[in-house]
Amino acid sequence: MAKKVIEEKKEHSFSLFNSIGGIIGTIITVGTLTFGIGWKIGSWRTENEYENKIRDLQYEKLRLEVEFQNKLQEEKSKWVNEQEQKVTLQEISLFIKNFNDYQKEKK
Repeated sequence: MAKKVIEEKKEHSFSLFNSIGGIIGTIITVGTLTFGIGWKIGSWRTENEYENKIRDLQYEKLRLEVEFQNKLQEEKSKWVNEQEQKVTLQEISLFIKNFNDYQKEKK
């Protein structure tokens, strides 16, 4: 009879230990799964944010390059126009020489 009571207490304690172990195991499993899913969602969102930022920066770079090329073309055309409008020293000296020759012929 004493053995039977001891065996029942052992079974009861094993049952309690198993249920506590099961609860702890369940908590650990649920916590790990929740953490893993949260980690995956967070890394996915971060990756998307970085991809969007990279795409935005590439677009901004292209826009600035186009703007730079337009400004460069405008400045080149301005410079060419200025160079065409300038009278060089050679042209002035040639004009004076021709004018002097003309004056000498006239006399």
